[in-house]
This record gives sequence, structure tokens and C-alpha cells, in this order.
Amino acid sequence: MDRRLDQWRSSAERDTMCLDKLELTPEEVQTALRVDGISAVRCLGLFCCKLPTLPDDMFQDAALCALSELHMGRNTLQELPESVGCLTQLTILSVQGNRLSGLPESLSRLHALTSLDAGNNLLLHLPAGICECTALRLFELSGNKALCTLPHTMSRLSNLQHLGLQRTPLVTPPEVSAEGARACVSWLSTNPVGPERAPLET
Repeated sequence: MDRRLDQWRSSAERDTMCLDKLELTPEEVQTALRVDGISAVRCLGLFCCKLPTLPDDMFQDAALCALSELHMGRNTLQELPESVGCLTQLTILSVQGNRLSGLPESLSRLHALTSLDAGNNLLLHLPAGICECTALRLFELSGNKALCTLPHTMSRLSNLQHLGLQRTPLVTPPEVSAEGARACVSWLSTNPVGPERAPLET
């Protein structure tokens, strides 16, 4: 890890921190973020690091306040800390290929998020507050083989252009889910309110 950090220190791209494919403990990740000279990372890569967990306060670190891209695919994460909601400038979040059974409610604070890849996890449900991510254009959920329903609140995602649902056993919405993002959003907005649906703003 020290050699990778040395390379990063001498790089012109001081706003990019790539620790991909290093086998790191959660503590080593935090140590890496606290190296002298790191002040505002905008792109953080933790791809394929075999991370099982992340510290609860991970994303409260001052070095990540300006983070716009976070790539944490192909680890062994079972949950994301609620502190991910502190990354209010985040536009791209990739957590595909982990062991997540759910996503934190704090995602509702990520109003700048345009791309969320949570494919190939173990998701059982989605947080109703996902509707607050109104800038979302790409939402990848393919390969979540226990995901049977989408929250009706997703009807508010009017900018959604791609909704990946391959290899998901969806019951709600029904067959319309094969017709793409706009068809799903339309179906969710015109069908009866589910128990998880919040009132639409007028």
C-alpha cells in the first residue's frame, strides 16, 4: 500500500486516489485517507480489495467532502455505512458485485447522484428514499436474485434513462419491467399506492 500511495503523491491527478486490487483492511483504508497532503479527493477507487466492512464514520472524513466518484465493486461488503449520505457531491456510486442485502436510507441525501450500480448483490429491497435521488439517470440492479419489488416512490425518478433488471425475479412491476426505465416509472406512478409509498409532491 505504501508504494501505491507514494505513486499517488507524485501524480498530477491529486484528486484521484486508486487503491484497486489491494487487499486492505477497513483501518488501512482510513489510514490511506489521512496521509498528509490529501485534502479533497474527487475520485476514490476501492475495486476488488476484498473489503468485508467499512467503518461507520468512513465517509465523514474531511478528505472525502468533495468526492464525486466512488467505486467499490467486487469486494465482500454486506452493508454500506449510513455516512455515505454525507457525500452530497457524489455523482457516481458503484457497489456492484458485493454481498449487500440492502442500501442505506441516507442515499436520499445524494441529490447529485446520476449513476448507481448495485448489480450482482443480494438485495432484498430498496429504500423508499431512493426517490430523492432525482438526478439519477442510470440505476443498475441486474443480478439481484432476491429482489422481488421496487418501491412505488421510484415513480419520482423522472430523469431515469436506464434501469437494469436482468436476472431479478420482479413481481412489482410485472412484465413491464422488461420494457425499460420509462415504462417502469410510468407503471409505478399509475398503479395503486403501496405501503412504502410516500405522498407525491404537488
